[in-house]
Amino acid sequence: MDLGKLGEDSLSQFIKTFKRLLVNDKRKFDIIIGAGDSGQIMIYLTRLVYELLKVDCPQTVVAPIYRHADEKEAILFDNSTLAGDFQNISLLNIKDILFVDDEIGSGNAAKGVLDLLLALFKKPIEEKIYTIIAEDGGFDPRGIQVSNIKIEFIPTKKRVEEVYNAISYIVPEEYEQPIRNVLQENIKDLNKS
Repeated sequence: MDLGKLGEDSLSQFIKTFKRLLVNDKRKFDIIIGAGDSGQIMIYLTRLVYELLKVDCPQTVVAPIYRHADEKEAILFDNSTLAGDFQNISLLNIKDILFVDDEIGSGNAAKGVLDLLLALFKKPIEEKIYTIIAEDGGFDPRGIQVSNIKIEFIPTKKRVEEVYNAISYIVPEEYEQPIRNVLQENIKDLNKS
């Protein structure tokens, strides 16, 4: 299997899917959120698409989401406790939320971000759309039920069995670890104005 080609295909499918949402469907997202190191990369790619299409990019947020649940769906960490670190994020008039990731299986990162958002939104929560764009690793959006929030999953493609983080294969191996180290060290700085 040519992992470089697989990474190129994953990137291409992400860009095509996102471009279709912006251009054909004329979606206007109010905020774009990613989780962890893969989320940082996907937000960067999303910003590039906005820039290349000459469309204003909404605010972006990287959340250091901790593994939300184990294989039995037992909650391991309550990501809503991170809300205090995100008080500078403007959530006024936020209706259309975009969550980007390289892939999604059980949806732990997407659920963790949603827990964080629920802690930040004013109560009662007005109607919102939470759109997830990622490679489909078996995710079922019906597993997330929140009042007044419509969960929408738009897969870029089906994930190749037992291949994870395929989009990262476009990064040469000699650069991958230094990139991960820098991203990890600066994750909190990415959300400061």
